[in-house]
Amino acid sequence: MRFLRTVKMSARTSLLLSETIRNRRDAMSRLWLKMVGTTESPCPESYVRDHVDFVRNPRRVRPGDHLVFYAVGGKKRIFAIASVESAPYESGQKRWPYRVKVAYLMNLPVSAGVHLDEVSTSRRDLLRSVGRQSYIELRPEEYTRAARRLQQRLPRKR
Repeated sequence: MRFLRTVKMSARTSLLLSETIRNRRDAMSRLWLKMVGTTESPCPESYVRDHVDFVRNPRRVRPGDHLVFYAVGGKKRIFAIASVESAPYESGQKRWPYRVKVAYLMNLPVSAGVHLDEVSTSRRDLLRSVGRQSYIELRPEEYTRAARRLQQRLPRKR
């Protein structure tokens, strides 16, 4: 259901992403690659939760930041971009004790996403960088590549 709503907003999403890409000099917000799932418990094909969880307190993640979601567990695909809507708070879960609320700018099924290699640049191999991290900060050019490639995967309106 969330996926269909995201597709209907594709023109607005396109405008939001274009504006975000143009205004990346704004040091107030940051760009993150957020791993979703684990090797033992891979990311589901459809991830539509209104929040994302963290193993450690993501102190540097703030409302207004953007998260690019990366499916862990063999899929190695980015599939969504979301805006952080809350400061980190306790989730009440032992394994993933911290959480932030998110609002999707775009959200695709994982299988329709983009392989992480397509987002890496000559400056950094993101597959090597993710390691056992829960999230890493993206460079503006990595975010731009992710946003553009995901945007190309959105279904076209007929």
